[in-house]
Amino acid sequence: MGVRILLVVLVVLVAVGGRKTDTAALTITRDNAYTGLIVAIREDLDSSKCDVYVQSIQDMIGYASEILYNATNNKLYFGEVTIVIPWSCTGINIVSNSQWLGWDDAHLRLGPQDPLFKDNPWTQQPRGCGEPGDFIYFSDGFLFSNADMEYQGKLLVHEWAKFRWGVFEEYGHMHDPIYPTAYLTSDNTFGPSYCINAKLTGTLSDGCMQNDKDNCSFTPDLTPDSNTNVTSSLLSVPFLKTVINFCNSTDHDTTVPTKHNLLCDKHSIQEVIDQHDDMKTIPGNTLMNTNFSVVMAPPPGDTIVFVLDYSIIMQNVASRLQFLKDSVSQFIRFKAVPQTRVGLVIFADDVLISKELQLLNTDDNRNSLIQTILLNFSNKQKKNLLPGILQAVKILGNEKGVIVLVTENLEAYQPSPSLIDAAQGYQVWPILYPHDDNIPIQVYQDLADIVPGTPVLTASNIIDTVMILGNLNSYQSVDSYAALSENLLKVG
Repeated sequence: MGVRILLVVLVVLVAVGGRKTDTAALTITRDNAYTGLIVAIREDLDSSKCDVYVQSIQDMIGYASEILYNATNNKLYFGEVTIVIPWSCTGINIVSNSQWLGWDDAHLRLGPQDPLFKDNPWTQQPRGCGEPGDFIYFSDGFLFSNADMEYQGKLLVHEWAKFRWGVFEEYGHMHDPIYPTAYLTSDNTFGPSYCINAKLTGTLSDGCMQNDKDNCSFTPDLTPDSNTNVTSSLLSVPFLKTVINFCNSTDHDTTVPTKHNLLCDKHSIQEVIDQHDDMKTIPGNTLMNTNFSVVMAPPPGDTIVFVLDYSIIMQNVASRLQFLKDSVSQFIRFKAVPQTRVGLVIFADDVLISKELQLLNTDDNRNSLIQTILLNFSNKQKKNLLPGILQAVKILGNEKGVIVLVTENLEAYQPSPSLIDAAQGYQVWPILYPHDDNIPIQVYQDLADIVPGTPVLTASNIIDTVMILGNLNSYQSVDSYAALSENLLKVG
């Protein structure tokens, strides 16, 4: 694909999908360096090329950092960058992913060719002028294209300006009635729809010669000795070697029908950028090298620690505890996907047994957990939630996961500040099995409220009675079992 075509289709995507990243996590140091920039590699790319992806990303950002520094009058550059590689990558030196960063946290995202934009970088920009975008997307095809690193660096700065400062492109698109590549100027002749600081040479199509504006287009001249006096704008013609600046109030053309003129009330790129908090920093004296760290993304699947109540109340009605064992075992054996990681805590008045997180990608790993769940314990004590929660927190460590607490609610359990303190920072899904509507659930609601929106799930205490050999026997109803099994599916 030619360079001209590459630029022409670099349009803004409005809400094609993907969660907004936390731009507040991006900060500027006293040395005017952006820190907290996150780049993620999508897991469906070729894992054998991870080292090449990482090196290419570092090279591109390194060039972009110098271009950004010059374009912002020695104010800003990329200081610290974290590259998140997929779980499947091997042989790369990594540091601890203590923040549990993943794809949805990334400001820059490397993935396969986009179905709409092909190998052209784009920025998801669903907001107005001066507002940040969601993320920048670029494909592996773009990264491995024949374009030189300086050009790739310019395109990254081009997209960064849209993502960070809320500006828009300053060029038109072929056959676009709103943003054409050529337009009818005030002297009734056709000219190029680019914001530039000098005359841009190129070729007007036959439609322009025939005064057919619907089929009039402009193609810039890309020969090495052409357009050498054009130095702006990076949002307009970054493919030109000499372009190093943004359009400012002096050279900005308010008459050109570009997206930026329309959405930013004809203010220049530089005027919009200057209103951003980033520009309130004092110009620096020295451009420093960008520091890169590489972390591994969390495995693609849920991380769950089951905390199971085997106290005396769970054992004093026939089939009650067995239903608990069966439902969790069935979930692990048949319902959870292979990418799920599961840890286990069994408790009564204290922890009876626990198991570290295991990936459910083999029968042996699944069976190891199930065999532990099926164990019988002689403990006949009432429950104490605190040791069970503490052990679950220990198993999760710094990982993002969910603690699934399955416990009875047939006797009141007093709210406990120490219990809530122990679980702070972790999502706890209480499943009350069996549950009596007359018993308060405040302690469980407090646990769920650690992460707002987490529900307290219940399976009603339904007891069936059966006459056997003249004796009336009580059993936990299969309806309770069914409700418990259904609730497990909600959290996994």
